[in-house]
Amino acid sequence: MAPPIRRGGWLAVVALGLVALLAGPSAGAQSDSALGNRSAQVRPAPTNQRTDAGRPAPGRVVVRFRADATAADVNRALSEEGLSPGRTLGRLHGVVARVDPGREAAVMARLSAHSAVASVERDFIVSTLGNPTPTDPLYATDQWNLPQIGMPQAWGVTVGASSVRVAVIDTGIDFAHEDLATQWAYASGHSAADHVFLSTPLSSGCSAPGEPSDDNGHGSHVSGTIAAASTISGAPSVGIAGVAPGLRVIPLKALDCQGSGYLSDVAAAIDFAATSGAVAINMSLGGALDTGCPGYLQSAIDHATANGLVVVAAAGNDGTSDLEYPAGCNGVAGVGATDSSDRHAAFSNQNSSVAITAPGVRIVAPWNDGGYAEASGTSMSTPHVSACAALMKSASPGATASTILSILEGTAADLGAPGWDSSFGWGRLNCGAAVSTIATGSTGQPTGTPSPGTTATPPVTGTPSPGSIGGRNLAVTAAASGVQLSWDPGTGQSGYLVARLANGVLSLLPPAPLPASQTGYLDTGAVPGLNCYSVFPLGPVPQQQSDLECASIGVHTPAGNPQNLTVRLNQSTMAALTWGPPNGPAPTGYVLATIGAGTEMLANSVTSASRPTNGLTCFIVGALNGSALVGYSDIVCGLPGFSTF
Repeated sequence: MAPPIRRGGWLAVVALGLVALLAGPSAGAQSDSALGNRSAQVRPAPTNQRTDAGRPAPGRVVVRFRADATAADVNRALSEEGLSPGRTLGRLHGVVARVDPGREAAVMARLSAHSAVASVERDFIVSTLGNPTPTDPLYATDQWNLPQIGMPQAWGVTVGASSVRVAVIDTGIDFAHEDLATQWAYASGHSAADHVFLSTPLSSGCSAPGEPSDDNGHGSHVSGTIAAASTISGAPSVGIAGVAPGLRVIPLKALDCQGSGYLSDVAAAIDFAATSGAVAINMSLGGALDTGCPGYLQSAIDHATANGLVVVAAAGNDGTSDLEYPAGCNGVAGVGATDSSDRHAAFSNQNSSVAITAPGVRIVAPWNDGGYAEASGTSMSTPHVSACAALMKSASPGATASTILSILEGTAADLGAPGWDSSFGWGRLNCGAAVSTIATGSTGQPTGTPSPGTTATPPVTGTPSPGSIGGRNLAVTAAASGVQLSWDPGTGQSGYLVARLANGVLSLLPPAPLPASQTGYLDTGAVPGLNCYSVFPLGPVPQQQSDLECASIGVHTPAGNPQNLTVRLNQSTMAALTWGPPNGPAPTGYVLATIGAGTEMLANSVTSASRPTNGLTCFIVGALNGSALVGYSDIVCGLPGFSTF
């Protein structure tokens, strides 16, 4: 019999400005019943329906024709063998043909010799790989969080590749735990001691071990949420199922036995993780800093993102709008918390760092006493996202971090205000949709030419009014986590493309269209310097691109700078500017500079302005303390008349 699940409320452990965003169990708290009893609630695993997966399909061959073959050529080649086409394979120039079983080889040989045929191959039988419903005993009774984010759908695609790693910067891992013992790995070529970044314990009674062992419990809980062993990946039926039980975590210990540590140790761990072989970094920790993101921390994050890692951090448990770091640094996806009813958790911070939310209330996962604990907090939400990102990398090894983040945000369940909002970000994680999307290369929108025999939906006719066109009123904000775009919705769109021009390189963000319901995008891959954007609505009704609007990244001062300067042209020659006050002391006033056209002083109560534009016009806002400049924003620019509205 397993130990009972320990249950408790949420708390935040604070030390020298760094918080391990822990929502852990109260000491000694236990459940009324032994929910860890593995002899109960265990159902026999269903067997695969197919035992012939991987074998040739009887009576089916796939004929691919040369690109210049005509319809007459195709019909002639098939009719000579007495075959009629089944389904077509679109751009593959292929046709599935039915053949009498036993005649496949002979028919294939004759078709291969036909001048219009490029290749002939057998069709094959495939089946699900493993059981997509875990029989781990606590899955059915306590893991409400996994069905809510669509994990059965995701597991139908992949449970994670064992070569894929998530670096977990935390309190370490319980190496001997029944659900974790096989689920961790060290970075190739590195010793156990190389994975300890805790330079000096902050808390009394804590020590710095020679290996990343967990003397707190938090790191084991986070690691278990990511990759606890499961029956769906071939493990025995014990405990819980991790989001990605097929992959492995790299434990990096930067926090002591009380969940506290130094930000410099965290930065060193990030820098190590950047070249550890991991595809993602999980940081269920943070602190509210007066200075913004320190340069050494940002440099470590930049190293990781430049190496293609998805960097994820908890948004904070203060229930305020305060930014926590690392979540508030550029290139980091901040994660907020939701409950089992898809409501915003009261403790979850609401600010510009929140890119996405995930379950974070009463989450059951391993603890370092060999048992299981129920905990709440954005610490618990964050590993759902990092694990899902790793599943996506398992399903599509060539996918970039920016593509993974874009799909995570684009497939999220939009729970707050339409589009992005500070409570839910782009919405609650839907890992099933994200993994399925990246595995198929689909955006969820119909593309291509209908197969023969199907009827396409007729296009919308007539000329729409200007108000029906999506993408109008593009707003570009230089936010702490990247460049935030938002635009007005329309009607009749099938999706949107977002284009970024930076350093002379034109990129589509993401490469596939965004869904028609999405009216915003966070570009976490913006490069230092000027980044210019335009939105292209797609659809059967006439569509036109937006104006061109720009933000310059890496210009603002880290302290005292006005926040989130935004420019919006509204398809006119007047630029509407808005900004927020600095994180630090309130300024005595602002100075608004139109670059190349002079400056003007504004009162400290003014956080918006409307100014004329003439060609590409750029603006910057500075904060004043008396006559002294104490901070300034990034630069934002707009080019009116660029759009075809």
